[in-house]
Amino acid sequence: MPTSDAQLLTAMRSLRRAVSDDAERRLACWQGDIALPSFATSAANLAHYLAFRHHDLRALQRELMRRGLSSLGRLESRVLVTLGAVEAALTALVSAAQRMPSGRRPPTRSSPAKRSCRRMPTPCWVARAMRRSASW
Repeated sequence: MPTSDAQLLTAMRSLRRAVSDDAERRLACWQGDIALPSFATSAANLAHYLAFRHHDLRALQRELMRRGLSSLGRLESRVLVTLGAVEAALTALVSAAQRMPSGRRPPTRSSPAKRSCRRMPTPCWVARAMRRSASW
C-alpha cells in the first residue's frame, strides 16, 4: 500500500479512473432500462457505487484515516463527489509538502505541536462553564 502522500494520491486517482470506467460500461448496459430521465443521475451514482465496491480498499482506507481524511465508508449517496473531495484534499497535502523545506512535513493529527496543545491547562472560565453546564 502507498506510504507517501504522493503514492496515496496516485492510488486515489487510479481508483477514481477505474470506478468511472467500470460505471460507464454498466450505464451503457442499463441505457434502455432507465425509463425516466429523472432517474439517470441516480442510476449513474448506483453504477459508480457498484464499481467502487468491487475494489478491496482496506489498506487505502487505513492510510486515508491515518491522515485524517474520509475513510470512504459512507459515500453511497455521492460516490464521485466524495472521491473527488478526497483527491482534492490529497492534492493539497502533496502540494503543501512540496512547499515545505526538505526534510519537513506539514503537521498531521499526531504532530508534536498538536500533542502539546492537548497538555495545556484549561482556562478557569472554560472549566467553570463546563461545570455549570454539567450540573443542569
